[in-house]
Amino acid sequence: MSRTPVDISQLDEYGLRQQCEALGLSTAGNSSVLRSRLRRHFEGGVPPTPAKQEVGKAASFGAGAPNGLGSKQRQDILGFLATKWEAECFPVISEYIRVPNQSPSFDPEWESNGLMDSAMDLLEQWALKQRIPGMAVRRLKQAKRTPLLVVTIPATAAPASRGSAARVPGTVMMYGHMDKQPPLTSEWAPGLGPYVPVVRDGKLYGRGGADDGYSIFTAITSVQALQSLGIPHGRIFIIIEASEESGSPDLPFWMDEIGPELGTPDLIVCLDSGALSYEQLWVTSSLRGLVNGPLTVRLLKHGIHSGMGGGLAPCTFRILRQLLSRIENEATGEVTLKELHAPIPEYVQQQMEVINSLGKNVMVRDVPFVEGARGF
Repeated sequence: MSRTPVDISQLDEYGLRQQCEALGLSTAGNSSVLRSRLRRHFEGGVPPTPAKQEVGKAASFGAGAPNGLGSKQRQDILGFLATKWEAECFPVISEYIRVPNQSPSFDPEWESNGLMDSAMDLLEQWALKQRIPGMAVRRLKQAKRTPLLVVTIPATAAPASRGSAARVPGTVMMYGHMDKQPPLTSEWAPGLGPYVPVVRDGKLYGRGGADDGYSIFTAITSVQALQSLGIPHGRIFIIIEASEESGSPDLPFWMDEIGPELGTPDLIVCLDSGALSYEQLWVTSSLRGLVNGPLTVRLLKHGIHSGMGGGLAPCTFRILRQLLSRIENEATGEVTLKELHAPIPEYVQQQMEVINSLGKNVMVRDVPFVEGARGF
């Protein structure tokens, strides 16, 4: 049996996370999950081991940066962000919500009606007003293509024990988009609408505010929060595209354009995902894959009356069902092609453990089932 070096029952979430990190354990989860993980570790007689460090470029990215934030630092960051967002971010996001800049797939006149440019103007002008040393803001434009907003922030110097301080190595790329889905006006709750910003229960409602207009504000204010406390960071490269809701047809072109300047990022943060609750900070670490394509079943050279061919020619829909059943078990949803299966990594299993600890309601409460329907 291994003795617990500290009384983990008395540790707060920050202390539990530090203890897990020191032992090389996962730091994912809330206080109860972390405490349970530590208990299993010590009760199993596993000797403490130093936290593992990933090899390669990622290992050196945060060189010189602090391993964690103290309680006062966390409070200072929260205070800075609360003041910043209330005074400067919410007003601009509210104005952005008022602009009906639908993605090109839903607005064929997007280039001539100027709505995309108007919305991008708001974001670009706000970014230009932010005081970050060395930050550069520019908008890339080309005929027949949606614009791309690019913000670059140089790395800051890490504290050095001897000699002059060196800049933190590595590049963090942050991604977001500012085009919007269709308004779907009739589907909004009473008192709400797509292009009228409304604050209700402390939340800002309106088309595009969360998907994904907030991204530029989050990206820049997160850097400002670090710099306000003198916490060093690597180079920051922010891109905000304008065709994501249409499948990002212009993004590959722009990535080729900025590729030489961007290089190979050490970390990519995609600020365009979801959260299952407001009680935890959620990070999407992986997404389900997607394969699509046309599937056509053809039996006859041309159509004939069902009274002539019915019962003689097989039903194409029945053949289609058979083909789909080769890929997916229609009763269970299991994917039957072994080539599409892969071992579930340990870290994913740990994430599943954390989510399961929050209860099933957290996962399904926002799924809009019709009456009588239920999920798995």
